[in-house]
This record gives sequence, structure tokens and C-alpha cells, in this order.
Amino acid sequence: MRLNTKQYAELLYDVAHDKKGVALEKTLKEFLNVVQARRDTALMSGIVAELGKVMQKKHDDAALHITAARTVPRKIIDALREKLEVHEDAATIEHEDKKLAGGVLARYGDTVLDATVHSLLNTWKHALNAEY
Repeated sequence: MRLNTKQYAELLYDVAHDKKGVALEKTLKEFLNVVQARRDTALMSGIVAELGKVMQKKHDDAALHITAARTVPRKIIDALREKLEVHEDAATIEHEDKKLAGGVLARYGDTVLDATVHSLLNTWKHALNAEY
């Protein structure tokens, strides 16, 4: 089975992201040997390009993303970090969305906490429709 550039890049990230120094050098040499043995050296520039994308995605997934209409107070950010059990080394990235009427949308990895006014109103609407 042939691997594409994205698969190679994900493999390289998985085996090398936590290595340093001599261990990283050894891992990279082993990776290159595998690529050469599979006669896929022509894919190397594509693998490098995809590796950049994979690294960015891994970095983004490891961060707490908070979307709100305006700047979120530090106290709320701290509460969200605690609620979502965010790793202490994870970055907090704030996004501004003027379309939001209020509240916040927080994402950490696969977990999403939607505390926006829009979401609250939808919840009430569905609850009221279910009762009547």
C-alpha cells in the first residue's frame, strides 16, 4: 500500500515530535531510510510541506480557542481552562466574532463548550416546543 504525503507527514510527526538531539537525528535518518526503501523520495518536498500543516494543526488542537464578540475577562478564561481541564502549558487563543450577540464559544481538542446567547436561546426554544 502506497502512502501519500499527508500520511508520511503524520507518521513523521508521530515518531519525532517528542525527540531531541541525537534521538531526533536517529529518528529522522530511520524515517528517510523508510522513504527511500519504499522508493518515495520524490515525495519529500510534499512531505515537508504537509509536515508544516500537521504541526500547525497539532499546535492548534493543543490550544484553548475562545471565540467571543469582545475581549474575554481573565477570570472567565481561567474558569474555562479549569472546566475544560486544559493542560497548563496549552496556549489560549482568542478569536473575535462581532456576529455573536454575547457569551463565549470555547474549544479544546475535541471538546466544545457553547455558552453563547444564540445557543441558550435555541435551548429554550426547543424546551418550550417540547412542552407544548
